[in-house]
Amino acid sequence: QGPSWFESHRACLGVVKQQRGASMAKAKRGDSCSTVPRQASTCCFALLWLLVLIGTILCHVAVGKLTGPLADLPQNLVEGFELVFGFGRMEDDSIKVKAAAAQAMAVCSRNPSNCPNPGGVGNADTTPQMNAIRAGFESSLEAVRRLGNDPYFGIDALSDAGDRLDEMLAELNSFDASNARCDVSNRAYCNVYSGAEELKTNTANVRDVVDQFTEAKEIKEWQDNKGSIQGLHALPYVLVISMLFFTCFWIKDAASCCCGGSAAGACACIWHVLLWLVSFVISTIIVGVGLVVREKADEVQIKGVLKGDPSVKTLLDHIQENYADFWALVFADLVDGLSMLLNSFLVFEVFLVIILLYGCCILTCRPYTDKEDFNRILPM
Repeated sequence: QGPSWFESHRACLGVVKQQRGASMAKAKRGDSCSTVPRQASTCCFALLWLLVLIGTILCHVAVGKLTGPLADLPQNLVEGFELVFGFGRMEDDSIKVKAAAAQAMAVCSRNPSNCPNPGGVGNADTTPQMNAIRAGFESSLEAVRRLGNDPYFGIDALSDAGDRLDEMLAELNSFDASNARCDVSNRAYCNVYSGAEELKTNTANVRDVVDQFTEAKEIKEWQDNKGSIQGLHALPYVLVISMLFFTCFWIKDAASCCCGGSAAGACACIWHVLLWLVSFVISTIIVGVGLVVREKADEVQIKGVLKGDPSVKTLLDHIQENYADFWALVFADLVDGLSMLLNSFLVFEVFLVIILLYGCCILTCRPYTDKEDFNRILPM
């Protein structure tokens, strides 16, 4: 007599449960270096950690190279105008030029009270006084004159100072100081004397113009972002933590749940993906902004500060070409730091993509899961 329907049905259910239990079994992770594919995969995994280490160092160096010049930008601007362009010596040099012009008139028996038409008889050698005046120009007044006539910096009181210094220089070049007629030299020295007095009086106005440059909105915006730049020191460690979770997944299973992985391994993998995504999004934003700024710098205008509202690129190229010392003090390290930051995060972005590709290969190829074990879990 054959088995009853109930017994046959119960036996069938037992087989189904047995198959379901087998399908829910976990695969045992194989050795990391027992086969050539596993050896290659393990070497790639070690390479990932090397890339993370390199990326972390690059980011730290780049951020450190930028934060210093960024923090020093306002002070470097002040020192650039005060020392390189000589605005800090402008008042003293104006006083020296004024005194030398008075002494030159005295050689021809005249003084500033005889201006503007001092007259004079005979010829005189005023070379020492002329040299003293030209020394004042070399110290600071020539740089102020040049900046006052600049197509971008020459605004307001600075432009007026440049025009007045042009007139003074023209007077000095109008005669030979070694043997000049006194009426000619005295008239020239009178104009130099009055010009130096005007420069001395207008020093405060010129400094106000300099303050407009050093306190411009664009400079303050750079300063406001200083904290955000320094915060980028922490970004590589988000990826380091992400890689630690991936390492736990790699050691535990190196396989997804549907392919025999454990719940703990899946949890580690999820945290790895989330932190990787945070790193990728932030890095992509930095790279995107950096590329836009670099490629569109000729379209971003500096408005309301300089003559002609030049673009950022136009102004930086102009300063680098015409004012090398000012460029070296104020902008050289800053521009190098920005360029290094962009290049570092471009490399960092490439490393992130490599990590993504390796993770996808691990999940799809499962190099550490034995074939027999896998067939047991997912029977055909």
